[in-house]
Amino acid sequence: MEYIVDGKTVRYNPFHMKESLFLGSGEEGSCYKIGPYAVKFYSLFCSKMRLKKETALPMTQIETERILLPRKLLLNKRHQMQGYYTSYVEELGKDSFYQLNRERLQEEFQKLSSDLDVLASSNVLLGDLILKNTVFHEGIYLVDPGSYSFSLEALGKNEDTFNEYLEWHILAKRARFFCNELYPAEFIRFFQEERKVASYSSTLTYLQDTMKEENLDTYLKKKIKKYTR
Repeated sequence: MEYIVDGKTVRYNPFHMKESLFLGSGEEGSCYKIGPYAVKFYSLFCSKMRLKKETALPMTQIETERILLPRKLLLNKRHQMQGYYTSYVEELGKDSFYQLNRERLQEEFQKLSSDLDVLASSNVLLGDLILKNTVFHEGIYLVDPGSYSFSLEALGKNEDTFNEYLEWHILAKRARFFCNELYPAEFIRFFQEERKVASYSSTLTYLQDTMKEENLDTYLKKKIKKYTR
């Protein structure tokens, strides 16, 4: 099957790719590792709204480190978008992130914060931030930008979206792993009360400024002990 990438013709058959290159699939399509990239091939039929050419093309010019955007577009002969390339990141498991020492974790928080600033200044609106779209490779990498869009409301909405992602998927669900009695909604309620009392609107900034523990697991265990006493 012929595609156009960066003005050149390439040949892929996503139905007969080597199984070892397969990364996953969903309603939008299937994803394969090809060289240094993760390449999403759109399925023929999809009821879900997915990234369009006019949105994806300008995103290829935006540089981020942890929130991964399209790097190249996959087009058919009529120059219709059939998928896109993003940087490939190997999954090392959750422990590679939660057990980072505090200094390294702060570096990762800063990279995420910088990415959020870049996206806000470029009016890129985040979407579909879930664990399924997270790769743990020491830091957090957000992949599958298929639900991202451009909006003048990106600055305010991205902070709310990222707060929810961090509090629910990164903090509360991990806390539940250590303590079955503390449901994610309860953890979030206690955590948000603390954050708001401290006058922080951003969960990421709150973690950057207030976390003193050796790693995130130790931090969460301390919070669990406080919230369940």
